[in-house]
Amino acid sequence: GLMLVRASTLKMIRLQLALERQDRRVALEEVDELLAIDRHLQQYLGGATGLCAKRSSTLSGCCSTARS
Repeated sequence: GLMLVRASTLKMIRLQLALERQDRRVALEEVDELLAIDRHLQQYLGGATGLCAKRSSTLSGCCSTARS
């Protein structure tokens, strides 16, 4: 996850430089790469959220059983 964030930051810097140089081709390439990284981050975080939800339901199940 951290590597994706780092890659995203580097791509954003390259995009800013391309915009300053008015290099449309590189700017569009960087936007495409940023969108791809964004999709990877969403998938990564979606998987992490799924794990947290499973753990949360398991813990609440344990707690409710212990209270009975």
